[in-house]
Amino acid sequence: MSARRAPVLLAVLAAAGVRGQAVRINELRPMTHPADTGWVELFNADARPVDLVGLQLVRGSYRITLPAQPPLPPGERRVVKVLSTKTSRWGDPQVLHLPAAGGDLLLFGADGGRLLDAFSWRQVPPNVSIGRLTDGAGTWSYLPLPSPGAPNRADHRIQGRAPAPAVEHTAEGLRFSACAGCAVAYTTDGSPPTPAHGTHADGAVMLDEGRTLRAVAWRPDLLPSAETWVRGEVSPQGAALCIDPAELHDPERGLLSTGDRANHTRTGEAWVRPAHVALPGLADTATVAVRLRLSGSGSRSLPKRSFNLSSADGTPRLHLPGGGTWRNVVLRADATPHALLRNLFAEVAVHRAGDRLEVQPGIPVPLTLNGAPQGAYRLMPAKNEDFLLTRTEAEHLDIVEGPEGRVVKGDRTAYDRALDRLARHAPLDSLQELMDVESLIELACFDLWTGRADHDLNMRCWRPAQPGGRWRWVLYDMDLWAPPEDPSVERIAEAPLPAAPYLSVLLEHPQLRPLLLARLATLAATVFEPGAASALADSLYAAHADLMRADHALWQHRMATPAPEECHADLRAHAQQRARHLMRDLARRTGSDLRPLTVHAPDPREGRLMMDGIALAPGTHGIMAFAGAPLRVQALPAPGLRLVGWKGRTDTSTELWVDPSENGPVRPLFAPAGSGGHGLQ
Repeated sequence: MSARRAPVLLAVLAAAGVRGQAVRINELRPMTHPADTGWVELFNADARPVDLVGLQLVRGSYRITLPAQPPLPPGERRVVKVLSTKTSRWGDPQVLHLPAAGGDLLLFGADGGRLLDAFSWRQVPPNVSIGRLTDGAGTWSYLPLPSPGAPNRADHRIQGRAPAPAVEHTAEGLRFSACAGCAVAYTTDGSPPTPAHGTHADGAVMLDEGRTLRAVAWRPDLLPSAETWVRGEVSPQGAALCIDPAELHDPERGLLSTGDRANHTRTGEAWVRPAHVALPGLADTATVAVRLRLSGSGSRSLPKRSFNLSSADGTPRLHLPGGGTWRNVVLRADATPHALLRNLFAEVAVHRAGDRLEVQPGIPVPLTLNGAPQGAYRLMPAKNEDFLLTRTEAEHLDIVEGPEGRVVKGDRTAYDRALDRLARHAPLDSLQELMDVESLIELACFDLWTGRADHDLNMRCWRPAQPGGRWRWVLYDMDLWAPPEDPSVERIAEAPLPAAPYLSVLLEHPQLRPLLLARLATLAATVFEPGAASALADSLYAAHADLMRADHALWQHRMATPAPEECHADLRAHAQQRARHLMRDLARRTGSDLRPLTVHAPDPREGRLMMDGIALAPGTHGIMAFAGAPLRVQALPAPGLRLVGWKGRTDTSTELWVDPSENGPVRPLFAPAGSGGHGLQ
């Protein structure tokens, strides 16, 4: 039933003798937010008190039966609070959902069969109610000042909403146009404009870089319009957040409030706030409405906070350059020491190693919050189902995280079955049925090489929720590394199953241990090789040094944050020293001998040499590897050439398994395709 038909309905009810009833639905405020509690105001239009016990408020399948209470005196009002289905407590026998989008509400007598009153409403904006004007009358109005328990008030009857103001970019600045007789007010500090708050737009408006303008139009007989949002110029690589400052700093409900009322640990729907964001790659003036909450765990206590953003309408609207469009993204503060470079290093290293782990694409960006610079953030898709579904053709996933195996999505039945087989040292082919063993071993290698302190907490794995779906692991939050010489093998191996990466079980398993040792030796010779890892550290620092310096200047006096040069030096030192210490500690823990192995990678004109899927740089390599843990080597001839064998070996296949305990270098031999030669030396 349309709200425009409400007076007609009341006339029909009057003709039926209903209008003469004493109790009427006088005013209501619907739920404009999932955490809201709506209410309905009843009014006694009779000259006698009215008993409300047993009366029923009904909307569709929702209803409330009024409990025992004192009679309602003549000319008085009584407010009935209602709970949405999302906020009602378990066991509540009745709820009444009042949607902001509009609806119909009926009032029945105690017997449930006699209709006493009816009220319809159209969409109601936040902080506004709708009701009769005057109390008990047959006409309705929006009420800009809700008055539960008090007389309904409005200077004019309001039955519509002003259209949002249009904006035009001119050489003089921004110019607004609005409906006939409408005025326009705007703000640039993030606060919501109202007729009583903001600057009236009487001419062109200049908008500073990084700021976002919020504008509304209004007229005395119309509600203020929906807001028009316009962002000022932002660096093409930057992001800009706009939010009501009260949502951040109000002592009671502010997300960033400090002192006794610090709310950084609060979670749940009540701590989600409306905001707008401008992201790199969007049109010059485009912003996206989002639901904002704080993100992270221990880092929440630091002054520089991370933000989780979800599109307000639940559709994919958040565009990342080169990374698709998402419903949910994270602006990660990387506020712990060395976090930015370490996370960027881990992301690139995963890709260079062949993407056996899932890792979020993190884009370093400068962030402004209500126009104020916030320094360096990494913009990335949230590590949720949307992101992981891009890795599979499955429609549904099981996702589990943390040492306790908390279910994020689906269930953990298959996870428990996989851990059980792992704990029983089931054969490799049996484990492969339930998990991607290469992915698990890769997780262990990265956890060992970084020595990260929170390897068990920052664990997330996923599988397609279908027959044959196997578990894979996600790498994230790579900031808390150990020193290069840290005996991380012993520390991580002491953590019992199910603490990831399940190192003690991997090292005790007769088939998994050589696979782990071989993979770590391969990574130490390629991605984690000191020269290659140092070069990656240098390139990342060169690309982001300016952003890191700006971030350090903003935050160095508010929290412990090393200078960018220190972060670079720290990462370089780890890259140069870590592999040597780690290989030695693993040899000691497993009782395996470290043996040197010489490998000759060909000139690119001849072909490529791959170690476990990773290309080895051309030239001669002295590799340290574990006896009894064969390395997988593959020769790929260049076009026009063929592999004729391996120098000093009888094997002629393109793939070779080399045990470091065997003597002799590894060198592939190539010859022109179609020739019978012995190979190019």
